[in-house]
Amino acid sequence: MTVASIMLDCPTTLKKEIPDVEMAYYKQDNAGCYHSGNSIISAKLAGNAVGVAVVRNDFSDPQGGKGVCDRKAATIEGDVGKYVNEGNDVINALQLKTAIESGQGTIGVNASHVAAKPSSTFNIKWDGMSLLNNFEYDETGVRVWRAFNVCFGKVVP
Repeated sequence: MTVASIMLDCPTTLKKEIPDVEMAYYKQDNAGCYHSGNSIISAKLAGNAVGVAVVRNDFSDPQGGKGVCDRKAATIEGDVGKYVNEGNDVINALQLKTAIESGQGTIGVNASHVAAKPSSTFNIKWDGMSLLNNFEYDETGVRVWRAFNVCFGKVVP
């Protein structure tokens, strides 16, 4: 439920900042909370809810070392550390957002305080999910790859 709320906030915020945006891509690390059938479906539903076509959902290569998300996180951690060293507390999500926004700002990073919205819970079972890294949405279903665009991928209705 929390991940789905965050995934809805992303295209919602993007649409507010860039009203003409028509499509978006998710790029995520391989954390289990993201790399699941639920997040694959949530990404598409989130885009549909705000009128942004989610084209693809890509996960970092599990053997590829630290990804761009980890590099941004390290910079953000430095900003938060500086905020705490200045005598401020960071013990909840809203304070974390304030800490992230307090410094020079990390280019390309926006902070949001997103409350998890209660919803009907669904659990999508997807055999072999951990072996897949790229998911492309189309009218027939989701085309999946271990490595993007190597062969034709497999369409899952």
